[in-house]
Amino acid sequence: VEGVRKMESMGRATVIEYREVKWPECARDARALPEERRDAWLSRQGYLRVADLLAHVAAWWRLGIQVITHHRMDAAYQHPPMDVDAFNAEEVARATALSEAEVLADFNNARETLLAFVNGLSDAELANPKINRQLVIEVIEHLHEHEG
Repeated sequence: VEGVRKMESMGRATVIEYREVKWPECARDARALPEERRDAWLSRQGYLRVADLLAHVAAWWRLGIQVITHHRMDAAYQHPPMDVDAFNAEEVARATALSEAEVLADFNNARETLLAFVNGLSDAELANPKINRQLVIEVIEHLHEHEG
C-alpha cells in the first residue's frame, strides 16, 4: 500500500502501544468526525459506516492470529492465497446486521484477544521473522492504511 510506513520488526511494547492507544484513538477520532467529513473519509476507503471499518479490522486481527498460530506450529507454513475483497465484503455484510455499539464491543474484544495472544508468545516466537512480519502487517501497517 502506497504511503504505508514499513517496519522491519516490532516488540511487545509496540503491540501494546498500538492496542492501548493508537487503535482506540483511530476508532474514537473516526466516530467523532463531523458527518460530512466522516462520510467522505469512509467513502475513500470503501465503507459506509465506521462500524463496517472496525468490523473489517477486527476480522483481520482474528485472521492474523490464525496465521501466526500456523507459523508457530509449522516453520514452513505459507498462508494460501485468498480473495481479500471477498473477505472484506463478508465481514462488512456480517457487521451490517449489528449496531455500532455491538461492532465496537466486538472490535474491543478483538483488541483484547490480540494482546492476550501476543503476550502468550515467547520472545523467540515474537522475534520469528514470519510471526513478527504478520504482527507488523496487522497492528501497524493496517492502521496506517486507514488513517485519515
